[in-house]
Amino acid sequence: MRGFRRLKWAARTMLIALIAGTAALIGPTAAWADVVAQNAGVRGRADWTWNSNGTALNNITMGVRDLLCDSNDVYVQLRITSSDGFNTDTTRRRNSNGCGTAVNWTGLYYQSNFYIIRVQVIACVDDAFSNTCAYSEWHDNPYT
Repeated sequence: MRGFRRLKWAARTMLIALIAGTAALIGPTAAWADVVAQNAGVRGRADWTWNSNGTALNNITMGVRDLLCDSNDVYVQLRITSSDGFNTDTTRRRNSNGCGTAVNWTGLYYQSNFYIIRVQVIACVDDAFSNTCAYSEWHDNPYT
């Protein structure tokens, strides 16, 4: 029985060493975010990779789903706070396909002239007068 326990311990030690060695070969992983904003009419999501220089978002994927059958478009966008103190909203990515449909965009990129401090996802129903929007929590840049 003791020999079996020692064998089990040795196997665990080897597995941990193998995992550590693999992680060392791969290197550090990029920081990324996967964020959702939702209310009764719209669900928007985005994910991205933070650029380690602190001034860019890479590999942005965004999607928006229309949750109501009200004949209004829905859209998703990012709100980015930079170190200059200003917020910048990215281009609105629209879904005009109607009730229950979703549209996705991939391969997007955002470059700032300043450090990016934080990012928020905004998803809105494009109402006739004022839009009905959902806001995600702010997500801080791990590199600034």
